[in-house]
Amino acid sequence: MLIEELASAGMVGLEVDHQDHDEDQRAYYGALAARLDLVPTGASDCHGERYGYRMGCDTTDAERYEELKVRAGP
Repeated sequence: MLIEELASAGMVGLEVDHQDHDEDQRAYYGALAARLDLVPTGASDCHGERYGYRMGCDTTDAERYEELKVRAGP
């Protein structure tokens, strides 16, 4: 699986909370992140109003953001 390969190559986070993900998908990606020791993140990007949601709908909390910074290193 591509996500497993990326995690093995050094990826440290996985977008779990996204506007297009229903609860089952969020649970699936959340469990995958936990299994691969990835920081679960939100989707704060915005590709335009045509998609029906605005930037910041599903953000990454401060604790997870700090963990991403720690894992990224200096």
